[in-house]
Amino acid sequence: MAGGRKRTRQKSPSPSPSPSPSPSQPPDSNLDLPTEPSDTRTQPAGSVDETGPSELNDDEQLRKLVISILIFF
Repeated sequence: MAGGRKRTRQKSPSPSPSPSPSPSQPPDSNLDLPTEPSDTRTQPAGSVDETGPSELNDDEQLRKLVISILIFF
């Protein structure tokens, strides 16, 4: 069983290089960043209260996706 755990550790380094290419690609991150602030800017100050629940909705959607994926498997 210890051998199996060691194999999992070897897999962990492979995901580490994936985050490094992310910073290497500034255009992708820039495209994602401007979209979020642009939405907040378009919304008036009064809608700031709505941004709170919207974030909760995003979290709920993520949870639903994760649950659906887990159930799918």
